[in-house]
Amino acid sequence: MKRVGETIITRFILSATLGISTLFAAISCKQGAETTANQSDYVALESDALNRWFDARYNDELARSPIAQTRLGLKKSLSRLDDVSQQALDEEAASLLGWRQDLTT
Repeated sequence: MKRVGETIITRFILSATLGISTLFAAISCKQGAETTANQSDYVALESDALNRWFDARYNDELARSPIAQTRLGLKKSLSRLDDVSQQALDEEAASLLGWRQDLTT
């Protein structure tokens, strides 16, 4: 049979252990929430940067193609056609390679 003093000490130890465990859980949850917030901020920043990159590439392509501009209803180059010369194709290939390098850096 346990004595009354042992029961009180046992309960105290159990409650202290439970309290400490709860404290550690609360701290780790708070750190987890901060990490999640930091990850969300990072994802948002990277997403914005990627969207800006795509917008710039789209605008570059659109600037090179009067036919595409006309299809979209832009009235900048209505009397012109796309340049299909070898030099223009080489410049476009070089541009694509430059974009690819942008992605890898």
